Amino acid sequence: MAKILIVDDEADMRFALRQLLEELGHKVEEAGDGQEALAKFNENPSELVLLDLRLPGGMDGKEILLRLRAKDSRLPIFVITGYPGPGMAEDLRRAGATQYFAKPFHHKDLIAAIAKALSLAALKAGGRSGERLATKLESPWRFAASASRTLAKPPFWSAAKIALIGVAAVLAAAPLLVLKTFRSQVLFYTLPSAHASAAVWAGGELWVADWYKQIIYRLRLNAKGFELARTHDLKGQHLTGLALAGRFAYSADSWSRLIRRHRVEPDFAVAQETPSPGPNPSCLHWDEKNLWSCDSVAGKIYLHRPDMSVAASYKTKGGRPVAIASDGAKLWIADSQTQEITRYRLDRELIPEKSWRFEEPQSRHPLSGLALGAGRLWIVRDGSPLLEARTLGQLSRFLDNKNPSVSGINQHP
Repeated sequence: MAKILIVDDEADMRFALRQLLEELGHKVEEAGDGQEALAKFNENPSELVLLDLRLPGGMDGKEILLRLRAKDSRLPIFVITGYPGPGMAEDLRRAGATQYFAKPFHHKDLIAAIAKALSLAALKAGGRSGERLATKLESPWRFAASASRTLAKPPFWSAAKIALIGVAAVLAAAPLLVLKTFRSQVLFYTLPSAHASAAVWAGGELWVADWYKQIIYRLRLNAKGFELARTHDLKGQHLTGLALAGRFAYSADSWSRLIRRHRVEPDFAVAQETPSPGPNPSCLHWDEKNLWSCDSVAGKIYLHRPDMSVAASYKTKGGRPVAIASDGAKLWIADSQTQEITRYRLDRELIPEKSWRFEEPQSRHPLSGLALGAGRLWIVRDGSPLLEARTLGQLSRFLDNKNPSVSGINQHP
């Protein structure tokens, strides 16, 4: 596996790419601007670079591309931008970019392109004959994304991609049964995905959004556990938030920075699109009257009017809210930076009452979604195929007790 440098000023974009690449076994370095990228590369060169085009600090992605290319003529450099323009692909090709991706793009295309680029780089390092073979394989493939905004399927798939698909197939086929609990107060269930980004409880079903597969799973609870009731395919959307409001559903897309309203039946068609009030929408919640949204960059939650305009905004504790739910009286918000869940009361301000985190083995995976329903708190984490369930009765006793002693839970004032 390779050492890959991600250069992007958006922390959530770096996080998502890191999760994807580390799952494939790559070693990842991050940089938030051009100066940091060059310093890290000079200190310990990477084998492939993912480079955002718009960067802060007076040095844009194209300048970084030119400097990196001057250092290493064979280094695979992928340019990623959310602001594609006419002639950009050709301009970047001339500047030395190996490949060009316009957001949004499919993760599977990025995985295949990385595998291809690394394979070609290995061939080029194998002498003149390897260079000639790499040139033949490379010519028709390079910049296939320039016209369609997504890569064409490469001539062959890498072993890494085949392995990933195999793992995904096993997860999808696994029965949704209760696993042996690690601690007495928590139950664990297997999910059909390890990339859950949101969870919502509605009508006896847990809806789980998957940002990687771009699918919504509807899991029905029965006496034995969960069974897969239905899926909704939202290809092309980077799902980071989900809310249900009767026959409508809302989704948040962090790449397009849109909040969408869908008609659930018959085919989850988009009825309305609204720009997110923040730069990186990270979660949604419907409280039976109003829609709420979170932004993990601004560190805020927003209360929306029926026309989707913002009625009020509130700063959250921690600064990286990624999930929100309510029990009818209080708001519960998960933060991916602190790995804490905080219960708030809403007055004129959003007032935190108690914060806590769970100390189970899977807690190394970042919080990505939570839901309240059937007397339980349901938690999903990005990178883990486990669904956690805890009784609200136990949690309420913990939260209302000034001196709690609950195994596996740490309180933070």
